[in-house]
Amino acid sequence: MSTLLTQRSLAMSVAGAIAPLRLGDLSGAQSRVAHVVGHDVVRLDAAGLARAATGSLANNFSTGVVAPAFWGVLFGLPGVAAYKAICIAHEAVSRNDGDDDAFAWLPARLDALVNIIPARLAALLVSLAAWSRAMIAASATWREARKHRLRNAGWAEAAMAGALGVRLSRPAGGDDSGTEERWFNAGAPDPSAADVAHALRVYVRADMLLVSALALAALIGAAYALQVQS
Repeated sequence: MSTLLTQRSLAMSVAGAIAPLRLGDLSGAQSRVAHVVGHDVVRLDAAGLARAATGSLANNFSTGVVAPAFWGVLFGLPGVAAYKAICIAHEAVSRNDGDDDAFAWLPARLDALVNIIPARLAALLVSLAAWSRAMIAASATWREARKHRLRNAGWAEAAMAGALGVRLSRPAGGDDSGTEERWFNAGAPDPSAADVAHALRVYVRADMLLVSALALAALIGAAYALQVQS
């Protein structure tokens, strides 16, 4: 089941963008960030690339790590496989037809449904992983998560914005000249390469919290099973 979680590949893709951003190598950063975002990054500047990397790290933590782990705990490998199938169907249909198309309606609703709880769990884990800024991150999540046009996509991203003290958003047209999503933490500065590195540290700590929670759940389940058998 662990092979269906994207922890390592996600971290490596985002980490690979840090050095090019520090050196001002936009093309190098674009090639790395393109692996983790769902839109075109060719026309993004350094600030846009840092925002895209940081926001996508938070969102993919929710959909690529927490959600499959959550459904795996509940239903085992079939739960993870079913979740992945719903996500793939939603992505494939929405790319071809858009979420308003009649054929995209069911995958879109299923995707929203299966991510309701994981999105909020991901925001909680990111907030806790912010350490001294945990309360700030939690407050930012509660205040701003619903700003995103998608029901679940804003939770982890709002938490990450609060955890880092930066503003995050996603350009709808793939560049900063297009219509933006509403800002998370609007009054804060844009993230830099150093903030992307900080986001990775928060991500790793959130991963550790998730693994610890899963281990604790496994121990409790094992203890209960032994008690029932005895």
